[in-house]
Amino acid sequence: MASAPTVKKHLAWEQGKLPLELYWKIGHLADKDGRDALMLVSKAFNRVYAGTQFTEMRFGDQQRQLSEMLRLFIFIHDTEREDYLKNPANRIDKGTNPTFTAHIKAATIEVFEPPYKPGTSSISWETAADYPRARFKPDTFLASRICQAIPLMTNLRYLDLQLEYLTRSQRRLILELMGNSDPWKQVRQLRLMNDRPIINSDDDWVESYIIRRQVCNLEGLQIKVGMDSYQWLEAEGQHRNLKRLHFIADPTDVADWITGRIKFRFKSLEWLSIDTKKDGREQVSSDDLLLQIDRFAEPLGCMTKLQRVALTIGEENINRGLNGDPDIQLCETLVRRLGRNLPRLSHIAILGAYPIYYLGTRDTEGEELKFTIKNVAEQKRASWPSGIGDD
Repeated sequence: MASAPTVKKHLAWEQGKLPLELYWKIGHLADKDGRDALMLVSKAFNRVYAGTQFTEMRFGDQQRQLSEMLRLFIFIHDTEREDYLKNPANRIDKGTNPTFTAHIKAATIEVFEPPYKPGTSSISWETAADYPRARFKPDTFLASRICQAIPLMTNLRYLDLQLEYLTRSQRRLILELMGNSDPWKQVRQLRLMNDRPIINSDDDWVESYIIRRQVCNLEGLQIKVGMDSYQWLEAEGQHRNLKRLHFIADPTDVADWITGRIKFRFKSLEWLSIDTKKDGREQVSSDDLLLQIDRFAEPLGCMTKLQRVALTIGEENINRGLNGDPDIQLCETLVRRLGRNLPRLSHIAILGAYPIYYLGTRDTEGEELKFTIKNVAEQKRASWPSGIGDD
């Protein structure tokens, strides 16, 4: 007598039919290895948890390739959202993002440098040696796709924009599109790497406009310009509550004038990193370096929230040892001198020749600093002291 067929019953959990938000909450409680393991449980789990692995995205290439990357990114987001909404059981509140882009915390968009005109150092699209290869030509849709992609990352915290090599017409279009769109309220940390001025006075800085309008909840800012730039002025005017600041100072500026201005403009700073322009840097004596450290530190003494300070001294002042090697004793003296002047600091870094820097750390206020030598190249690109991203 034939037995009745066995009916396998699967729980909603095993079939991947629970509300998507529940799976994501579970995924956020697990680390990357844990999410990898969950993806092996079943096809349903693989589908649900695959998107949670995309926490950092980097879009970088020549214009045409970069534009295509962004087009595919936007297409995948739209397709995922449509598929999710086709299921009547799925309901999402307005503003909820049911796609993999909701998990992205950090993103970089970089337009690569175009080829040079043969025999010169000037950039020219039309006269490049390999023109008219499509990858090097300005892309009609790149500006709009940049502006379209960023808002899709609804939980984006760190944004790195390197738009130096956009054409003038593309920069104008980005300004127009941003003016007709909502600010990027989700962005907390912003890195802008453009130090090229726009000569035509009718143009505005894309970067300064982003600082002024697009990032209304900014907590950290890294710029490749100094206090005489529009970007700095916009930061002073719009973001007095910054917690992290990284900029480039002119080596001719007096140390206490720089920090004195910072003391009054950014009273809530927790991290301060200052690079110096290579042009105009000169070697000074060890005694003068210590004097500059003292003058630099004096205005910062009243900044009670300041925890970390990083300074670029320059290899011309660091490399004083035998055979032009770094003078480790001098570097340690500079770190400890700054630590004594600012006993609240928990982290102090002196940067000389890339990628080596000299670090002093302590666990409690006033404690003697622990001195170590570190390599920036071994760290995450956005982390301190070279960046403003979370450790």
